[in-house]
Amino acid sequence: MKTIVHVITGESFDFDVSNDIEILGIADNTTDALYEVSELQPAIIFLDYEIEKVNTEVFIKTLLIESPKSKLILLGSQLEDDTVVKCLFLGVFGYLDWADKDRFFNKVILAVGKSEAWFSRRIVGLALKNIHA
Repeated sequence: MKTIVHVITGESFDFDVSNDIEILGIADNTTDALYEVSELQPAIIFLDYEIEKVNTEVFIKTLLIESPKSKLILLGSQLEDDTVVKCLFLGVFGYLDWADKDRFFNKVILAVGKSEAWFSRRIVGLALKNIHA
């Protein structure tokens, strides 16, 4: 069975995708993204943090309301740790830096598809610190 993925990015998206992954759609703006995600209900959504910039955290909440069973993976370029932790607490399952996309794209999908998180140990540590604070 293929893992169904939807990508939301304003960037060029050209990845080598393994045979057990199907890219269902690629949206380059938030309006199309909300409509497509609501209609398609993909297993996994990749969200480029830069597509909404100031309102990304609100957009994450909206995406997860429109497609509650989807697992969200954040794409970004050297995002601040605090930003990634905030997004984790909003329901994001993972973070993939654009610089690592070619090496880890398929691995992230396979891991998150099994309900595993994809974050660095540093991010997990910061999240735990916030929980215990």
